[in-house]
Amino acid sequence: MLVLKNNKLLYYDVDNKIWRCIMKAHKYWSIGAIVTMVGTFYTGYKGLKAAHKYFAFGSLICMIMAVYSGHKMISGNKRTRKQVENTKAEE
Repeated sequence: MLVLKNNKLLYYDVDNKIWRCIMKAHKYWSIGAIVTMVGTFYTGYKGLKAAHKYFAFGSLICMIMAVYSGHKMISGNKRTRKQVENTKAEE
């Protein structure tokens, strides 16, 4: 479930039973990847080899950063996870 609160997109983490904020960086890297992919296709279609190379490299970087920021968003903080596990063990 996604909720917009104070101009932040939140989702409910069922395992830890808390609300988490979706990283803005992930959204922007993903949009950048889509834009550079469109540029890559267009320059490839037009036969502009130099521009095609730069758009392809930019697309690769944006996709790598989108995957990395998505991983950070999903995996969470290890310290917080350990604290939650310790409190569950104490109960």
